[in-house]
Amino acid sequence: MNLSQPAMSLALKRLREYFDDDLVTYRSGQAELTPLGRMLLPKILQIIDISMEISATVDSFDPSTSVRQFTIAAPPAVLFFLLPRLQATLLSHAPGVELKAIAYSMTDEVRCDADIWIVPDWLIAPNMPSVIVSEERFSCLIDKKTGIQELDRDIYLGLSHLSFDQKNEVLYWSPKDQARELLAARRIVVNIDRLDAVPHIVTSLRVVATMTTRLAQYFVATNASVASVPAPQVLSPSRLVAHAAPGRARDAAIRWLLDQIRSHYMPMRA
Repeated sequence: MNLSQPAMSLALKRLREYFDDDLVTYRSGQAELTPLGRMLLPKILQIIDISMEISATVDSFDPSTSVRQFTIAAPPAVLFFLLPRLQATLLSHAPGVELKAIAYSMTDEVRCDADIWIVPDWLIAPNMPSVIVSEERFSCLIDKKTGIQELDRDIYLGLSHLSFDQKNEVLYWSPKDQARELLAARRIVVNIDRLDAVPHIVTSLRVVATMTTRLAQYFVATNASVASVPAPQVLSPSRLVAHAAPGRARDAAIRWLLDQIRSHYMPMRA
């Protein structure tokens, strides 16, 4: 906003007087929009986008000479594959560009401040500009010694499970999707927050870990003790998209970074 905190408070005070509405309230330190504030939000975002489009007529971004910092927010498993490839490209072609990555849970009520978000497509408004990053399929990582070749619903629910960040496991599917019901019915015996520990726990405790197929393929390629089998069919594929923070979709630098994300997220092996 290019305003100090006191100036922003004064501007909000004038808006509240004009609309005769609080617009923003605070509960337990968290900001919430009033019903009128929520109604006005889409229109305000349109105004911001138009303003950004006007400024973009003279806006340019040269990755080889620009000095910028961007913040990308995405699930941990997405950052695990994206960041090494993206950082390598930046070092070669955009040495003045720095990345800050935030691994977050999309079920959190408070979302962090980021330039670009990578989320399942069901989480964004239909009219929000975005680029498709990938379509994620899902697999189960198991101890190879179990000899399991496939998992239907009954076999899946009859096993013990490992959960890596339960909040993020369900976010790939909308709240009414049957996938969430299946995940909620599992018997979870261990929760962890470190990706590198997954294969060891899977083999030592003989548990099942549900994850994206690309992550399961990585673990199989780097650990001979585990195997990957397709997840039950109810865990349907989920499309990931990247979108800019509100009002930044017209920024030439943001558009450039979105293109880099789309082209550098590790492709799936057949």
